[in-house]
Amino acid sequence: MPLYLVETISTFRIRYVIDCKEAEHAGDTVVCEEAPEFSQKHIGEDIIGIREITYDEFKHMNENLEPHENGSPWMGDKLIHIVDYDR
Repeated sequence: MPLYLVETISTFRIRYVIDCKEAEHAGDTVVCEEAPEFSQKHIGEDIIGIREITYDEFKHMNENLEPHENGSPWMGDKLIHIVDYDR
């Protein structure tokens, strides 16, 4: 079967509780990533693209994940989800 790369954007509502003199200071604190999250809720996921890829493209993408990405190059083919049409 062919492989498909599905790219999405996830939306989260994240709350912070900041003790400071002004609202602008609270916003700056969050933007500068200086405050811990109070809570987080996943709102939804939107598909921004779907395209067919080859196995070689998958291997190349897996080997070249950026350090800040959450992929696991050592897992290899285990990262490919196989749809079970017989269920």
